[in-house]
Amino acid sequence: DALEEVVIGEKVSTIGTGAFYHCGSLKNVYCKALLAPDLGSDVFLYSSNSWLDSERMKCNIYVPTKTLHIYKGRWSMYESRIYGYDF
Repeated sequence: DALEEVVIGEKVSTIGTGAFYHCGSLKNVYCKALLAPDLGSDVFLYSSNSWLDSERMKCNIYVPTKTLHIYKGRWSMYESRIYGYDF
């Protein structure tokens, strides 16, 4: 079965390089950490089954609403896909 959803725990501080490499079926990522974890390079590379940088990531990222602005700043390359969520 293809990975469609992932929950990242509240104590995670780093998401490594290529963590979701070629996870083309990934639709939703829920990150419960209040502080945006450090991202390695290309964490969501080809998540959309696309080779175009402009379409690199199609999945939605849900983060704690009260720190949404921090995530959008720290994860700016994915800003348009980051949404506040009350866990």
